[in-house]
Amino acid sequence: MNSRDRLFGHLDGVGCTVCGRPIAGARIRLLAQRELHAFVELDCQRCGTTTIGIVTIDGEDPSAARLDTAPFGEFGPRDEARLRSGAPFELDDVQAMHEFLTSYRGDLRGLVGPAEDVDRGYA
Repeated sequence: MNSRDRLFGHLDGVGCTVCGRPIAGARIRLLAQRELHAFVELDCQRCGTTTIGIVTIDGEDPSAARLDTAPFGEFGPRDEARLRSGAPFELDDVQAMHEFLTSYRGDLRGLVGPAEDVDRGYA
């Protein structure tokens, strides 16, 4: 068993950062490894989220590798709760957004507003 297999065996079943469901080792991709750090891509089959994580490998005990991912990604805890309580996107929602963005001529800041005006819910 090579170090890649041992690393993936240790990460098999790690929770998705969005929905919390386990991610199978087959859906974890090694992007790069440098000495005691590995960069991985976690692809959740259930919710479709792709997350990048850094794995810190213990030189003394490689089975004690630790995965470091942002706990909330782009959203804070209040955003997560609000999004969980909403209905899933439907095809009509995607089509409406596509049509809106096709005719939108502003920049991203004009679309979502300045960062200081957005309550991310961080304490």
